Amino acid sequence: MSGSYISGTGRRQLLLLPDMIENYIAEDNSARFIDAFVDSIGLKEMGFRHSSPVEGPGRPSYDPRDLMKLYIWGYYNAIRSSRKVEGECYRNPEVMLHI
Repeated sequence: MSGSYISGTGRRQLLLLPDMIENYIAEDNSARFIDAFVDSIGLKEMGFRHSSPVEGPGRPSYDPRDLMKLYIWGYYNAIRSSRKVEGECYRNPEVMLHI
């Protein structure tokens, strides 16, 4: 009875998603606006102290722009918990676009 069922692609294939995550997000999606808005503002002029990379020992910090994008996206989508925002980072392509 082989061939009588519809079979999908295996989960262990090398490439499951298209080459670019942007292909999953519509042009008029709010995530694109948030991305462009945060990239257009000057964080240093707004008083962000860690807006430029610091050389030194230890692991480098996250880009403050990326963190601000996540915060604004979570607020826009009524997600107040940082743990829930973290979960969205793994499963939602809108959030993957930010980082």
